[in-house]
Amino acid sequence: MKIDKVSDLLYAFIRNDKKKIALGFESCIANEREGAVKDRLRHAYDEYKRREGYAVVQQLEPAIQMLVSAPYRECTFDDLFLTERIKACTDRFLLEWANKDYLIENGLVPMNKILLEGPPGNGKTSFTIALAKRLNLPLINTNSSLMLDSYLGKSEKNVALLFKNIPENCVLLFDEFEAMASARGRIGEDSGGAGRAWNSIVTSFLVNMETIRPSILFIAATNRIDMLDKAVLRRFDMTIRFDNPNNRNKNSYIEKYLKTYNLNPDDFLIESGNIAQALSYSDMERVMRLRHKEIILKNLINGGEKK
Repeated sequence: MKIDKVSDLLYAFIRNDKKKIALGFESCIANEREGAVKDRLRHAYDEYKRREGYAVVQQLEPAIQMLVSAPYRECTFDDLFLTERIKACTDRFLLEWANKDYLIENGLVPMNKILLEGPPGNGKTSFTIALAKRLNLPLINTNSSLMLDSYLGKSEKNVALLFKNIPENCVLLFDEFEAMASARGRIGEDSGGAGRAWNSIVTSFLVNMETIRPSILFIAATNRIDMLDKAVLRRFDMTIRFDNPNNRNKNSYIEKYLKTYNLNPDDFLIESGNIAQALSYSDMERVMRLRHKEIILKNLINGGEKK
């Protein structure tokens, strides 16, 4: 390992320059050949990213620490199967964020509210993780159902407290968004106390969405876009749909999986029916990984080498 790269990384830590810390780790890892040192660097970098996300959560008020988490797992856009439409939307968003300071100087706000919708298991959360990684921003996750409280007015307070205390330069993910922003009752409709309380929660969310600062990327994910309030939908700068894979997408996924792990396609013929019936990418991954483990264990039992 070159001493100058190590020195750069150490100075970045001393100055708490998060961008240079990330670049320093990546440079050191890239400079090493495969082996124990490179593995240790990767583990150290992973641990740093986990702690960095945890530190962001720890800065929040105790009242909302229970409502959020800072998940971390390694995921990049190369790991995902994205349609041309999703790629085009992503490129446009990244272009605006790469030039957001210039846009702000000219009185324009870069898009920072994105809605991800589509059936479960097709990469909405993974896309968010990959996007946060590309932007080198910590990811804060909150489950919409956790924000709701049975006590009158508490849910609105949870929403206001969270939006008020979102740290600068982060990605805020609202999962299961339909639980927080389902359609309100029609004006004048007598829906009882529960209906009026729900209207108040959604209205509070709408008001607080308007307070999101340009340095914060707000992402909401839902499996039921049909349930969302129309006024909420209008607040998003971009909506990206994640569909179930078609046959071509499935074939591409299988080819990439086999190539990644240097596997023989014939070993997976036994699961071809289950793969064809899989509805989502997560369903396919479950079938492929189960078969992959069977192959490894069979090889191990038969006296082969561990892989």
